[in-house]
Amino acid sequence: MENAGAAGLGEAIEVVASLVSGALDTPDLVLLTDRAVLELLTAADRAVSLVEAARAEAIREVDRREAAENEAHCSTAEYLHRGFGHTIQRCRMIVRDAKRRGEYARLTAAEAAGVVTGEQGSVIAHGLALLPEDLGAEVLGRCEATLVGLAASLDPGDLAQAAWRVLEHEAPERAEEILAERLEREEKQARKNRGLSLSDDGHGTLHIRGRLPSADGEELAAVLNAHAESAWKQQIDHDGEGAELRPRDKKLLLADALMTLVRT
Repeated sequence: MENAGAAGLGEAIEVVASLVSGALDTPDLVLLTDRAVLELLTAADRAVSLVEAARAEAIREVDRREAAENEAHCSTAEYLHRGFGHTIQRCRMIVRDAKRRGEYARLTAAEAAGVVTGEQGSVIAHGLALLPEDLGAEVLGRCEATLVGLAASLDPGDLAQAAWRVLEHEAPERAEEILAERLEREEKQARKNRGLSLSDDGHGTLHIRGRLPSADGEELAAVLNAHAESAWKQQIDHDGEGAELRPRDKKLLLADALMTLVRT
């Protein structure tokens, strides 16, 4: 017999799905006032967060007891991939993210209460994972509690920047050292991952893709931008006053600047 709590959770999720589906199918939706349809949007968005929290909790339990391997002879990510509308890469990311968020009790409780969205939770967990464990449980716990509290007023992008500001407040004597170590690790990783690819599409165009360490990228950008700006000013001078100003195409100017460097 299935666990009563799990069955209750499954029934609750089905009710939410039914309500949202019904709201979308009903022709009466167009008759709602602006305020009412905004309230529906808010309620639906909160429902999404709660269902995502339930999925993450289920993933952690499935992974803990190896249920997918026991019942379906596959990994948790592969089980999600079987008919659930996600690519295998997305499924692996969902599982990895759920497990990382599960390491923080305050965070998972906030997600279950609907006060932290899945995206906010992912950012918070990622930020906390970057903090060294030797800070101690007390300091790490305060950082977690502060970030969870900030979720009420910060979107995921701002939360991503907040972890280090929280660390500066909670452990100022370690913040500079930890940030320096982080930057050194990131620089080493960036140098390891640098690369460039050239691909001819067979239709007269060569596609260029690549990545560089930030310092090298800034140097390259500065040179290309300087050449592009110079070419733009020369074009204005050449056209003369009163001439119709052609649209400034930054991508085109940068491409021309690159070829100017190649041919110099």
